[in-house]
Amino acid sequence: MILGPHTAGPAVHVPEFKVLAEFGVVFLLFSIGLNYSLPQLHAMRHQVFGLGTAQVALSTAVVATVLWLAGLDAAAAMRDETAGMTSETDTGHRRYRLAELLALLDQSREAILSRDMADRIRFWNKGAERLFGWRAEETLGCYAPDLLHPSPEDYAAARAALFAQGWWIGDLQKSTRSGQRLTIESAGC
Repeated sequence: MILGPHTAGPAVHVPEFKVLAEFGVVFLLFSIGLNYSLPQLHAMRHQVFGLGTAQVALSTAVVATVLWLAGLDAAAAMRDETAGMTSETDTGHRRYRLAELLALLDQSREAILSRDMADRIRFWNKGAERLFGWRAEETLGCYAPDLLHPSPEDYAAARAALFAQGWWIGDLQKSTRSGQRLTIESAGC
């Protein structure tokens, strides 16, 4: 059954439908993260992008053909319902979506942190709190190398690769609050 405001099926309010679709994507990515390591994902990148692109193109062609055969106006059925939103509503909706996604990341058992270009910590989830021993409030704005004490040589090599390639995957030695040294599978993009 085709759902939407311009189809024979039941009308679905698009913003709620988009949030549901985003949760589907988040859960898909979560499942992929549980089943594959970063090196495995990196090795499969050509298959994923090639086959993924082909799947999107084929699916779009099939949907367009079905709409055309059904006599529906494909342009009206596919248009973005949020295009007419005011900037205030749009900003509020984006903030709400961002808060939902950050809450999901925060609940991950994996340690997830985000740094800015100056290596200041901007996000520190509950998994990072459990692994490293610092609460998020204690880490936000801190210079990451001072807090985690990675090997200067390894950290410099990882950072150089990140800036040269736009991504990096590998192991780094890091310290916990108690001083314990851990080898952490890390990634940057």
